[in-house]
Amino acid sequence: MRPDVAPILETRDIVKTFGGIRALDGCSLQVQPRTISGLIGPNGAGKSTLFSTVVGLYPPDHGEVYFQGRRIDGFPTHQLVGMGMVKTFQIPRELRDLTVLENLMLSARGSPGERLLSLLLFWRKDVERREGEVQAKAEDLLRFVGLFDLRDEYAKNLSGGQKKLLELSRALMTDPDLILLDEPVAGVNPTLSLKILDLIEQLRDQGKTIFLIEHDMEVVMNRCDWIVVLHQGRKLAEGQPTQVRSDDRVVEAYLGA
Repeated sequence: MRPDVAPILETRDIVKTFGGIRALDGCSLQVQPRTISGLIGPNGAGKSTLFSTVVGLYPPDHGEVYFQGRRIDGFPTHQLVGMGMVKTFQIPRELRDLTVLENLMLSARGSPGERLLSLLLFWRKDVERREGEVQAKAEDLLRFVGLFDLRDEYAKNLSGGQKKLLELSRALMTDPDLILLDEPVAGVNPTLSLKILDLIEQLRDQGKTIFLIEHDMEVVMNRCDWIVVLHQGRKLAEGQPTQVRSDDRVVEAYLGA
């Protein structure tokens, strides 16, 4: 963690309760820009709750969330997407009866054909031109992730790993600065897992910031620049992979005393 670089994401003393159970209990952390940061912890540590709170799915009971220096806790999810933050889901939520290409085109921000007012304000040729630009962008992303040959396939016919690639592509259609990935390779075969992880590294190298939840410790230790460990809703430890791996508190949290 470089103190001279402002974090792209910061949570301060976040508390979130469900029926009297504190899923997050004063959780504070930072994510630096242009890195792959991993969020790990035992089951029930609060990882998914933190992600959902950051992206506006759950309002925090207490605490503050900052994105690129702006306080955002309480903002609706669609507004955060417009600001440059997007989250994927552990179980992909593809539009099953649309094609792969159509799934991407519907994910683009500000498509002129998505609102009646836009259709009324712009000439038809302008709308068609913009839609063409969206399609070209979607096709470029499908080439990037390796799904271009399946662009006309219905999304429901994709394999589990291919749906993960589609989910990532849909996130990229929003031009995000920060991408939150919830177990991006869970349940994916080894070949596609390596492909997804290589793509994540390429995105980091292109200037994107990746914040991911992952239970596969080999993935976390080999691919992340920085790791944050949650335990019982609080930050237990953080550091580079070698530091976290040798932290006795982390070992105890996972394996018990």
